[in-house]
Amino acid sequence: MPIDVTSLYDRRADNRWDRVCVGDILERVTWSRPDQVAIVGWPGAFADPACERLTYRQANDIVNRFANGLLARGLRRGDRVLLVCENSVEAYLAKLATAKAGLVAVPVNPSLAQSATERAFRHGWFHSGDSCVVDEDGLRIMVDRYKDIIKSGGENVSSLRVEAVLHQHPDVAKSAVIGLPHDQWGEAVTAIVVCEPGRQPDAAELIAFCRERLAGFESPKAIVFADALPETVGGKVLKYKLRLQLAHHYAHTATP
Repeated sequence: MPIDVTSLYDRRADNRWDRVCVGDILERVTWSRPDQVAIVGWPGAFADPACERLTYRQANDIVNRFANGLLARGLRRGDRVLLVCENSVEAYLAKLATAKAGLVAVPVNPSLAQSATERAFRHGWFHSGDSCVVDEDGLRIMVDRYKDIIKSGGENVSSLRVEAVLHQHPDVAKSAVIGLPHDQWGEAVTAIVVCEPGRQPDAAELIAFCRERLAGFESPKAIVFADALPETVGGKVLKYKLRLQLAHHYAHTATP
């Protein structure tokens, strides 16, 4: 059966299994699992306490009300809706509602400075800052953010790759890997680790764990334990803050 990806609105309320557009995501699952939890917001990631935890039915109802409200304001199919907001549960639902109404969501990060915006759109192209590889089948595989790639001893190290290995350790709840200034290596691969409750692995143990699974130049030169990582409301680690806080970590430390 052909899948309908072109008619985004005014469709019959049947053949719901062929609804694959972004505006239909919640509606599809609402019919099969209405009371299953769909969205759980972190503290600070929602404005209204009612949006802290939503089932598919509840989220779909909010999206429908928002979508109808946009159309009631006189917006027409294809109009652009500027969303000036941080990442949050409400913002995500607003994007789905915009799509469901046949409108185009244009999210704007209010924390993005004008200079950063100009750099991102220089020469008429959008520079995402993402580093990817393309395999033989044309699949694009995310390597890292360019600004997060660590240049250590003449080698490029993907922070995401090192973090993925650290997260395999049962005692590690969260981790962030950054490059810090080092006289010998240029940048030293450094892991900031938040442990699972009641666990406290040894730094040497974690480094050995990584060396068993990574090349020597990729493995952390040091482990820094922390109670928490600086994050946005969406859970993105603010690595620039870690680089500032630990900029002098190796100033008086000899490492192998």
